[in-house]
Amino acid sequence: QSPGRYYHTLNHIYECLVHFHGVKHLLLHPQLVWTAIWFHDCVYSVQPNAHNEELSAAEARHWVKNDLDRHTVTNLILVTKHSDKYPPMTTDEAFMCDIDLAILGSDPDQYATYAANIREEYRIYDDAAYNLTRIAILKGFLKKAEVDLLYYTAHFRALYGRQARENLIWEINKLESINIAE
Repeated sequence: QSPGRYYHTLNHIYECLVHFHGVKHLLLHPQLVWTAIWFHDCVYSVQPNAHNEELSAAEARHWVKNDLDRHTVTNLILVTKHSDKYPPMTTDEAFMCDIDLAILGSDPDQYATYAANIREEYRIYDDAAYNLTRIAILKGFLKKAEVDLLYYTAHFRALYGRQARENLIWEINKLESINIAE
């Protein structure tokens, strides 16, 4: 809830927990996924190379006492980086990724609010720099969405896959039209 956070707030955690409760019966270690959700964005900076996930995982390691659980929670948090460096290797990690990205498949109004909140978080960057970077990120997600790989689990693909593609296209078009107008 610190100043400068508009999307990565307790509301995001709440929404992740709602999704978690819908799938916890499918998880191998639901209590560890629950813990990872609480910690996955506890550190959030918009500075370049901020290493938010790594720092959030380090914070979780201070609180999780069992070595095996600590390792699992760390991995669950790191997969929310959504990069090739930390691909999900377990069912729980796949669900963790999908829970974190469920917002991409939300209804158009909720998605527009999400996009506006992300822009607010990155307000320190001018529109041109922000738009180019954001478009690249969104195109990466869209590329995965077009071949049904945005969401790793059948559950989230069925619920959010189509709408996520539409939302991503909408935001990319919006940001590209702003760049053209400038």
